[in-house]
Amino acid sequence: MERENAKPKIATQRVAKSVSVRDAAQSLQVSTATIRNWIKEGHLVVTTKGHVSVSSLRAFKNKHIGSTRLISRANKLYKTAHPDIQGKASEGMAGRRHEASLSESHKNREGIFYTPSEVISDMLEGICADDATFLDPCCGCGNFIIQALESGIRPENLYGFDTDAEAVRITIDRIEAITGYRSDKIVCADFLERASEIGRTFDYIYTNPPWGRKIPKDDKKRFAALYGAGNSMDTCSLFYFAAKRLLVENGTLGFLFPEAVLNIGVYEDMRRSLLTCSILRIKDYGRPFKGVLTKAYSIIVANSEPGADRQVYCSWEGHTHFRRQMSFLSVPKSILNVWATEDEAELISAIREMPHVTLAGSALWGLGIVTGNNSEYCLRHPSVETVPVYRGRDITRSRLLGPHVFINKDFSRYQQVAPISLYMAPEKIIYRFISERLVFFCDNRQSFILNSANLVVPDESFPVRSGYLAAYFSCDFTNWMFSKIFNTNKILRSDIETIPVFHEIYEEHAEFDESRLLDYLGIEKSGDTYSRSSRPGKDV
Repeated sequence: MERENAKPKIATQRVAKSVSVRDAAQSLQVSTATIRNWIKEGHLVVTTKGHVSVSSLRAFKNKHIGSTRLISRANKLYKTAHPDIQGKASEGMAGRRHEASLSESHKNREGIFYTPSEVISDMLEGICADDATFLDPCCGCGNFIIQALESGIRPENLYGFDTDAEAVRITIDRIEAITGYRSDKIVCADFLERASEIGRTFDYIYTNPPWGRKIPKDDKKRFAALYGAGNSMDTCSLFYFAAKRLLVENGTLGFLFPEAVLNIGVYEDMRRSLLTCSILRIKDYGRPFKGVLTKAYSIIVANSEPGADRQVYCSWEGHTHFRRQMSFLSVPKSILNVWATEDEAELISAIREMPHVTLAGSALWGLGIVTGNNSEYCLRHPSVETVPVYRGRDITRSRLLGPHVFINKDFSRYQQVAPISLYMAPEKIIYRFISERLVFFCDNRQSFILNSANLVVPDESFPVRSGYLAAYFSCDFTNWMFSKIFNTNKILRSDIETIPVFHEIYEEHAEFDESRLLDYLGIEKSGDTYSRSSRPGKDV
């Protein structure tokens, strides 16, 4: 998508006769919404759709900029481009200076990450002004609010909350510098405390909520109960549920969230709520915040019931596609797996409908040993007092590497140890806990593991033996399916328990063979993905 600050590409013959609205906006250093307002006022002449004549633009520059004939709001917006006027630009710098003045500990504690302007501009693209109202529940220095103003929202219809008094002052000053209007609707207060008392609704609610803000546990429970957040009690969820209550019917809500919102269990109730709305788009912005490793996603929803054919625009790592919103309903934990295309999602859904079992309720699970101090307790050489212990990196699909590490036999020294009977099981499956792919191994030597690995002991009644199960979990197909659903490098028990195990093919073939599995499922590998095979499934 071409940005407003991109280098102009003006169509020319011998002499340019027209210019795009976007390029005209850059030329005058205003928003495209302001250009359209000037077109409505008759200041600029439209040549073709989305273009104005160069001659009218030139005349407008010479005759109208700074003139009393120019509509007041547009004139005040334009004047901020001049360095001798304290306007939007200088106050934007004031916001950046204020952010820089905050300590890292304070920003981490309060979840403060100021949103880059290009992300905000993209999130707010296409909002329609008229007499619309706009709320930013945690407005900081006003970046979302100023973008809403530039998009045509009237200054008296802008509302905001923030707990930082200086940030609130900067936001108010920025609005006044642009419009001359001194707002009393930007308030220094905790939105979570005030949302239930707000006696009005809003057409647009956009924000970047404070990720991971530290809130006392009792307050989290109180807010969750107040706003109907269920078990989704992270601050991102609480701000979402509080804001959604204030959205008009068919109004639009846009939040910038950490990636965890899409696929981590604690946000499941929030995702279920999002799926009751019409999701317009979910977009990956990479890692826009300095020092923050997690990726950021915008989720834009309309407060309306989604139709059966509702299409969601999905963007992930530069790839874009549309997904039927209904397709997310069949994904475990209501995960919003935008990294799977519509065809991939349909294929996985069909596969999961085939006869299968899972490990949920059919196994014992254990963590690797947590010593509490690996540098002290983990030794490089064995002795009569030690036993070998295996790390996640020592686990491969076919064997255990090493041993390279040894610990004392006295397990009472350590911080956390699973029941010894699990480690000593005649046969158990051990797997890497942090890994880019599933790596499982069937261990029958009663090996001990550190906490970079975990273990599972299937019940004796489970219809698939451990050796076959470990090979199945580690195969390319299962890894593909797992990545398309969960997209995580934390291999969690709750996720493993959802993996379908096709026991019917095991009853026929006790040795695992991936090609035979694909024939059974009726699928084939196509590049780096899978698709339906021309041959019917279950022919083994």
